[in-house]
Formats: sequence, C-alpha cells, structure tokens
Amino acid sequence: TNTYQAILSMDGSRSYALFLYQSGGMQWNVSGRPGNPVLMGFSSGDGYFKNSQLTSHPVWEKYRPDQFLDSNSGLRGLQIYKLHREKKPNYRLRCLQWLKKQPQWPSWGWNQISCPCSWIQGVLDLRFQFSGGSRQLCSFSSWRGGVCCCYGPWGELLQGWKVQSPWQLDQELEL
Repeated sequence: TNTYQAILSMDGSRSYALFLYQSGGMQWNVSGRPGNPVLMGFSSGDGYFKNSQLTSHPVWEKYRPDQFLDSNSGLRGLQIYKLHREKKPNYRLRCLQWLKKQPQWPSWGWNQISCPCSWIQGVLDLRFQFSGGSRQLCSFSSWRGGVCCCYGPWGELLQGWKVQSPWQLDQELEL
C-alpha cells in the first residue's frame, strides 16, 4: 500500500498542487518494474505539465518520494507544483485592498452605499444606474448624496467617489 496526499491551493491569482508523501509510506517494489517507468507530476489537460525532479534520479530514489528533500521548503516528502503558467491579477483582492485604504468620511452614516467590487455586481444591484462613460455606475439618494464607481475592461473596480448630489456628477466626472 502506498499513500500520499494531494492538496490543491489557490490565492486568487496563482494555483499550486502539493504532494505530501508519508515518511516510510511509499513501499514500491522496484525489482518488478522493467525499465522503471515511474512518472510523477501533473498535467493540466491543455498541454501544460510538470514532472517531478525525481523522474531523472536513480531508480532507488525515484520510487521513494517520501525520502526526497525538497530544496524550496527544506521538508522531506513534499513536492510543490505551480499549476499556472502566469500570474493573473486578483481583482477581488485589489478591490478589498482599495476599500480598506479609503478614508472614512465623517458625514457618511451607516446607511451610505459603497461601490460593488465588480461591474457585474453593480449592474445587478438595482440601486445603481449607468452614468457617464461605458463602465460607470452611480447611486443617489436625495437626502444623503451618493457614490459613483468606475470599472476597468475586465469588470474590476478602478475607483469610486462620493457625490453630494446628482447635479454635481458632471462636474465631478470632469475632474
């Protein structure tokens, strides 16, 4: 019996597979393997793949991945594979980071509205309407002002700003 654990992990931009081999848990019988065609790694299905470093090692090492010392982590029995070809922007994280940096306006109360994190969320939110450019949405209340939001080509939130009244919108967009 041979046991290992595969963990898929993602941070919104990058994805990884971690293979954990239990110490002493890999008991392959290498004598019964003509040509020793062991292959470890992953294939994404679209032609992107990575093979384990062990496939080029001597037969007594490649059949004992639980004893292999990973040079990146310094741990035995761990192999980490990057599953992505390139890092992609994490727009949700960028939006949340942007939101956290925004100043808190004292005149805004608990009932003030903020920009949705994505264009699609804003389009589906009936409090918002199209305004100005092709990727701008605004929401107004006659007694509390409003907010306008501008989105990028992939629907990511670029910026949002407070608007005192609907008739000030053109002036603020001009700036």
